[in-house]
Amino acid sequence: MASINWTTQALTDLEAIGDFIARDAPSFAEVFVDRVFQAVERLET
Repeated sequence: MASINWTTQALTDLEAIGDFIARDAPSFAEVFVDRVFQAVERLET
């Protein structure tokens, strides 16, 4: 099993992307960020 290490910059960027999307579609922003984390979890396996 692989190990994925999030950098501080990556998390900050993802948060900024979520905030940008949330300006127009708050619920979609949450879904988007959740899906990114789910995709990374799949990469680990």
